[in-house]
Amino acid sequence: MKKSFIPLAFAVLWFMFQTAAVGAAGIGIVTGISGDATVRRDPTPQPQSIKFKDDLFWLDTLNTGTNSRLRALIQQKSVITMKEHSQLQLREEAPTPVQPKKKSVVNLLAGSVRAVVDKDSLKETDFEVRTNLAVAAIRGSDLIGDKQSDDEVSFYTGRGASATVIHSNPAVGSRDLGELQRARVLSNAIEIFGITESEYRALSGALAPRGAQTNPHRQARIGDKLMGQASFEATKSLGLSALFGAGGTTTVDSGYTTTTSGGCTVCEIPPSEKHISPPIH
Repeated sequence: MKKSFIPLAFAVLWFMFQTAAVGAAGIGIVTGISGDATVRRDPTPQPQSIKFKDDLFWLDTLNTGTNSRLRALIQQKSVITMKEHSQLQLREEAPTPVQPKKKSVVNLLAGSVRAVVDKDSLKETDFEVRTNLAVAAIRGSDLIGDKQSDDEVSFYTGRGASATVIHSNPAVGSRDLGELQRARVLSNAIEIFGITESEYRALSGALAPRGAQTNPHRQARIGDKLMGQASFEATKSLGLSALFGAGGTTTVDSGYTTTTSGGCTVCEIPPSEKHISPPIH
């Protein structure tokens, strides 16, 4: 009887260790949501409803419904915002002999996404928004990808941003984007146009769940500090990531204000640490 009990005990301990390891592998959290959004994650084949402050993992496939928006903080270094009717998958690729840095990838399957990446993190990690027609390699930090069909994709750069757009057809090649430019990608070409700052603000404003946007670089640094002081779950309980305006009912915990209003739940950092950028109209 004792002999059979010992292997069973080890099996239970092994299972608990594996479960804890999987739970610790979260790479981000949902920091804002309005409307309906789902996540599809192995081994569960069916999409599951996603909520404010839920964990995110590599290979998660995220979807937003009608009149819905979602924003997430990934690895304390990038902010991903999805428009309605959008679908994307989060991926990470390990370094290779020809790719010395690891690569974080947003695989945009449909709709629109804005990726704001902390510039310091680009020294260690490459960041891409990938579609069927082309890849946008982000060089400086703010980019919108828009895929409304399999035949045409657009990438837009914000103020001070830059990217390299690489076509899936090697014969078409690649084009560099400077700040405030649009790359229109077709099956046989990459066309570059200039855009105004107000046009970019209109595009990015359509992606936001609501309200003014907190400086995501500042928020990434706050995330780094919190993550260094506590576990991932403890960090979430502090209300990591203030990315939207407030309003409605509020509760205060450790100086952080959680707000729920109109189906949108956000978390607001204390005023002493808040840095709000101009509202996006």
